[in-house]
Amino acid sequence: MLPTTGFRFTAMFGVAGPYWASGYHTGIDLATAYGTPVVAVGNGTVVQTGWDGAYGNQIRVQLPNGDQVWYNHLSAIEVTPARRS
Repeated sequence: MLPTTGFRFTAMFGVAGPYWASGYHTGIDLATAYGTPVVAVGNGTVVQTGWDGAYGNQIRVQLPNGDQVWYNHLSAIEVTPARRS
């Protein structure tokens, strides 16, 4: 499942370059029109939302296996993190 529609790939995982602190891109970037809805790529829990510097508006979703999916450079955030008990 893809997180959005009408996109183009702008950076792929592992691409080397000076733009990334590690020297390599650690994600996959999908560019689409401003305001296009984004959906989770799998079942998970929203664990963090908010502004995160170079990542811009960000939502972090933790999957059942412990991996996290980060959604960055969002035009808006319309979810809140789950409450931890």
